[in-house]
Amino acid sequence: MDAASRSRLHPQRQQHLSHL
Repeated sequence: MDAASRSRLHPQRQQHLSHL
């Protein structure tokens, strides 16, 4: 799953996955 998909599932968590 890429960051784009994660941002759609968890927009607020994109900041958490930003470092990944």
